[in-house]
Amino acid sequence: MKPITSLTSNPYADVRAITLTESDFIEGGLQRVSYLRPGKLFTCHESLPVNTVGLVSKTALQQARAAVIQMIQGG
Repeated sequence: MKPITSLTSNPYADVRAITLTESDFIEGGLQRVSYLRPGKLFTCHESLPVNTVGLVSKTALQQARAAVIQMIQGG
């Protein structure tokens, strides 16, 4: 199982939402500004995702990890 977060084009007034733009990707990307929502965590088997649309930068990944950890720790 792999942990994943919600990724959407609508921030839903989520104060924890992390904005992802074209510059946050080192490969591929999304067609519009999107929002990673660290408060919406899921698990899925690694065989379920069927497509890869991009690869985020190390900085964006670290920001996402830090946001998830902060949320879990009650921040």
